[in-house]
Amino acid sequence: MKKAPLVKSSKKLHFLLSNDDGVESQGLLALANELKKEAHVTVVAPEREQSTICLLYTSPSPRDRTRYRMPSSA
Repeated sequence: MKKAPLVKSSKKLHFLLSNDDGVESQGLLALANELKKEAHVTVVAPEREQSTICLLYTSPSPRDRTRYRMPSSA
């Protein structure tokens, strides 16, 4: 059975994915890799797992940002 294309127009959709489990979490990688076959994907996630970290503190200063290249599953 052939898969139906996710996008039928000439313009690609653009997905913004985010989580608090870290940029290398298996679920995030799997979803990003599947979506990028048919769409643009931007991932915004912490470098490492940060679940419930918001209960620890609140900081008024901006966080460091690092550009990260998502590894392919293939």
